[in-house]
Amino acid sequence: MKVVIIGAGKVGYHLAKQLENKVDELTIVNHQENEVTTKLQKEKFSIIIGIENTPKDKDIYILAVKDSVISSVANQLKDIILADSLVVHTSGAIESSVLKAFNNYGVIYPLYSFTLSEQKIDWNKMPIFYISNNAATDKKIYSICFKLNHSFIFKINDEQKLKIHLLAVFANNFTNALAHSIYQLSQSEEIKQLNLMPLMMSFAIQTLQRIQHQSPSVLQTGPAVRKDFVSIEKHLILLNNYPDIKELYQCFTTYIQNTIANEQKH
Repeated sequence: MKVVIIGAGKVGYHLAKQLENKVDELTIVNHQENEVTTKLQKEKFSIIIGIENTPKDKDIYILAVKDSVISSVANQLKDIILADSLVVHTSGAIESSVLKAFNNYGVIYPLYSFTLSEQKIDWNKMPIFYISNNAATDKKIYSICFKLNHSFIFKINDEQKLKIHLLAVFANNFTNALAHSIYQLSQSEEIKQLNLMPLMMSFAIQTLQRIQHQSPSVLQTGPAVRKDFVSIEKHLILLNNYPDIKELYQCFTTYIQNTIANEQKH
């Protein structure tokens, strides 16, 4: 199998590292030189600069590019590669049909938050979701997924993929943003010397572990759910110097009172 990864970003880099030595031929194409192309060249990967220079006769083309340019890159490709080539993208939010100009297309969506600072990833613990537009394409996409992860491969449709992506945004991106707000508050002069961030993260991990086997509403505690308005008001006063975090606090409080508290009643 001859594979071309188009896009030398976080996803493209880790796909290349995982597929190295698992396919017959691997090429990375990017529109310009960057930190990743330089790094991969040093590691002896085949790098091509310029989408217009994409080789035309390979088996599968993986578009690991920003969501906003998937359509334009696909338009460039359709005038370059062979008609029966397989083209997939890696986006959680963009429909597979953005590639419908090709006879064979689909999506490979690894559920993970990739960073360039993380050198080694345990792909066997990472769910791989995929979409295919026909039976022949299905076999080829599955074979690539299997090279990425032997255990957790799931065939889905576009509607399911978007919902999974939404869940991932809440579970990962929003959780990280919440951790950022905790970090900001932990840096205030009155408590900074106590180095509370590790303790708060350990507390958060305990919470996540507890909710694996029952509804989070059962375990909800705190001033919001018990409608302790005195404590809430004190917290809001403390947050006057952090208007964005104050707004976040108020949103969570409203959600807990309007939704979770009602669930607890039933």
